[in-house]
Amino acid sequence: MTTESDVFYGFVFEGRDYPPERVEQAALAVQRQLDSGELRRVNDALVARLTEAQRSRQEKSKRELLDDPAISTLVNTLVLVNQGWITTVIANNIKGRPHLRGSSAEELFSTALTGEGPSAG
Repeated sequence: MTTESDVFYGFVFEGRDYPPERVEQAALAVQRQLDSGELRRVNDALVARLTEAQRSRQEKSKRELLDDPAISTLVNTLVLVNQGWITTVIANNIKGRPHLRGSSAEELFSTALTGEGPSAG
């Protein structure tokens, strides 16, 4: 049986193909185990794969790129493994920006991902 760790590292570093739901589940399971050095390696690998995927689809618009299942899975994995850091940055921005007070970090995290609403920082 393939473990969550096998799925995650196989997807990130070896480009193995798994259903998006399986990759996202694996990313959530592994994210808290990543130290800063490993997170940096994961981010570098995912960004490199994302850059390559974008280059191979230059004729597509940004919206079309996000609708592409391969690119969508890469972006979702990046967001999931960096969720803790993103939430921390948002929480710190809430403190320093009066117009964000009254909003939760989770609400602004969602807003930052969808691109709607006030600037979360």
